[in-house]
Amino acid sequence: MGLNRYYYQPISYGLHEVIGPEMLHMTRVMRQKSGDKIELFDGRGTLAQAHILKVGHKGVEIEIQDIDHFSRPQTPTIHLLVSMAKNDRFDWLLSKSSELGVDRITPILYERTVKQSTNPKSHLRHQELAIAAAKQCKRLFLPTIDPATEFKNTLLHGNPKQGTQLLYGHCGPHTRPISELVPPTQNMVIAIGPEGGFTDSELIVLKASGGIPVRLTKTILRIETAAIAFTAIFAVFRDAQSDNTKQPGEPFLPVPEAGNAGMSPEPTELPER
Repeated sequence: MGLNRYYYQPISYGLHEVIGPEMLHMTRVMRQKSGDKIELFDGRGTLAQAHILKVGHKGVEIEIQDIDHFSRPQTPTIHLLVSMAKNDRFDWLLSKSSELGVDRITPILYERTVKQSTNPKSHLRHQELAIAAAKQCKRLFLPTIDPATEFKNTLLHGNPKQGTQLLYGHCGPHTRPISELVPPTQNMVIAIGPEGGFTDSELIVLKASGGIPVRLTKTILRIETAAIAFTAIFAVFRDAQSDNTKQPGEPFLPVPEAGNAGMSPEPTELPER
């Protein structure tokens, strides 16, 4: 069984103090004690091992002894433009998509998205859920989680960026089955509308932006079902392609960097620990 992993930044050699939510998780949930060895990750490709020196009421003193830097895999990215869902359905969507390997999630308020109160703390909670999912699945790079935004404010008006394919889930005529679009050969942006579907004006924008209508099944899916299914399908084929480039016996892990050179781009606004 591996070491328990915690989110911490910035990671550097020497003595540190862990406070806040990770300290509570470390002491109250995992019951860590002095002398225990743990892992730390910063969500940007850095992984470290540390020893717990002292467990206090307000913080945990640790010593970081081993640090490895990993490069972000050079594989197509998966970006969900997914409708907000009520209650805990969106939280579940975010957690499971993060575990599967989504690279970015933008919560979208489409015209038919069920109206819900906007809580300023929702974005922070979504980031916390992504961190928890990363710790559970041993993921080194956190997905970017954007604040909720209206569809009209997204960057879909005009041609998509070079090397990016825009798809949108649709059950209408002339839709392509998802099987025709795997394995992914470029970055994928997938728009997933509310259960009421996209409005005519939204479909016009999606088509004008070079979007391709695709379907998963012949049935109408809920928001979270479609999001997780899209992510799982593309992630499986994407990671299988990456796996095929490994040498026999090579572990399925990102490539360690030499020193600190070439650090991967950092996700935006990661919560501090």
